[in-house]
Amino acid sequence: MNSFDALISTTSLLQEANQEAGDKILRVAREPATPTIAELLNLEINDPVVEIVRVRTANETPVLIERLVFPFTIGERFLTLEPGAEALHDQLFDGGVVIDNASRTAQVSTATAHQAELLGIAEGEPVWKLEMRASTFQGEPVEYAENIYRGDVVKVELSSVRGASIPLKFEITAAHE
Repeated sequence: MNSFDALISTTSLLQEANQEAGDKILRVAREPATPTIAELLNLEINDPVVEIVRVRTANETPVLIERLVFPFTIGERFLTLEPGAEALHDQLFDGGVVIDNASRTAQVSTATAHQAELLGIAEGEPVWKLEMRASTFQGEPVEYAENIYRGDVVKVELSSVRGASIPLKFEITAAHE
């Protein structure tokens, strides 16, 4: 099964799968919070947030489009983000911001033309859309993430035991060929 860090961090997920994590930064910007983002991060509409959009690679194969949104007080450190920088979640931890809670939602969809181009797949191919809300132990929102994974590189394993919580294994299999 995956570690907690692998469920919140693409870099950790890929490292646990013995794959080299890479990224192509598409956008890093300070933006006003939309009504949806404000609600998700417990902010006021138009409060500043930092949005990062990247294509993440596993052994140089594009595997997901990652969109991360942080309250400005947390995300300001990322405004000068460079490709190949230390993992964002490691930077947060090193800065005293510890994510202890994460809720994720996954659904299968199909790639738009833009998503397909970025991921190197055909328009209409299956993709997984995963949304995550992450917070501190005290419940302070830290991050909202929306990731679009190529459908052909995701494998989900689920182990269930009656009366126990249900652990989930999430794995990217792009570069095992």
